[in-house]
Amino acid sequence: MTKAEQYLNTASAGSGPYTIESFNLSSQVVLRANPKYYGAKPAYDRVVIRNVEAATQKLNVQRGDSQVALNLSGDQVTGMPANLQVKKTASANVIFLLANQDSSVSKTTPNAKFVEALRKGVDYAGLLELAGEGSTQAPGIIPSQLLGALPQDQAAKRDVEGAKAALAASGLSNPTVKLEFPSELTVNGLSFQPLAERIQANLKEVGITVDLAPAPVTTALDNYRNGKEELGLWYWGPDYPDPSDYLAFLPGKLVGLRAGWKDGADKAVSAAGDKAATTIGDEARKAAYADVQTKLNASGPFIPLIQPSQNIVTAASVTGLEYHPVWTVDLADLGAK
Repeated sequence: MTKAEQYLNTASAGSGPYTIESFNLSSQVVLRANPKYYGAKPAYDRVVIRNVEAATQKLNVQRGDSQVALNLSGDQVTGMPANLQVKKTASANVIFLLANQDSSVSKTTPNAKFVEALRKGVDYAGLLELAGEGSTQAPGIIPSQLLGALPQDQAAKRDVEGAKAALAASGLSNPTVKLEFPSELTVNGLSFQPLAERIQANLKEVGITVDLAPAPVTTALDNYRNGKEELGLWYWGPDYPDPSDYLAFLPGKLVGLRAGWKDGADKAVSAAGDKAATTIGDEARKAAYADVQTKLNASGPFIPLIQPSQNIVTAASVTGLEYHPVWTVDLADLGAK
């Protein structure tokens, strides 16, 4: 697998509209029109994909150095010049909290009533305010674009008094927990730091003290992947456009284990997941995956928060770009006036 990745990062072996001219993960990827492409001739002879921060993307597209910007937050696309096109939609990335269920990691977060207090204590409307126009609350872990997503009327609502009651029922007195998140990573132009600070303030009102522990993404990822975070603030985007990708959040599965949720920890959720995995037909699958998420929300260690806005800013000369939930945009659709 590693050898294949190394080869495909420097050579084109496909039949798409563009081929790789050069590849540098930290700076840019340069694509050339493929003269052997079976379809219509690509609109551009050369496409340069630059790896730059959102603020630089905004500046570049405003002054015409770039024709497309993909990672701007809702605030950053406000007041764009009239000569630029702005498309806003909720992204397929779901930002969520995880509460570790491994008692060797935390004596606090495995408590079911504590998790209930977290779920009821978060101000979801306030997080949407931070995320900006185009963002939406995530009722479940499956994003709104995919089959099986929960409807908005099933999204959690803030209930401060209910959160205080749940915390009292937990038997925990003035608990303090550590919230880890990547310090320099942004999702759709949105930084984790202000989200974490808002969650910290929300939970303080409930009686939960949250110590923020931002770390470079490599350090944070290591703790997250190894199930060492007490509380974690992360996101998940679809690897492919099907709800089966989200079975990773079940007990004993990839993301479940990152929350210390071991196989057999919740037999009802696991059974619902097994049923969803073997169900066929769109309507039946839709119902099965909705059931998985309803059960996850009731007893799981994950708290879906928001789907941040995906904002695509283009020059007036660019046509054809629409948001895609897996690869953001399809360059094959890239057109020019």
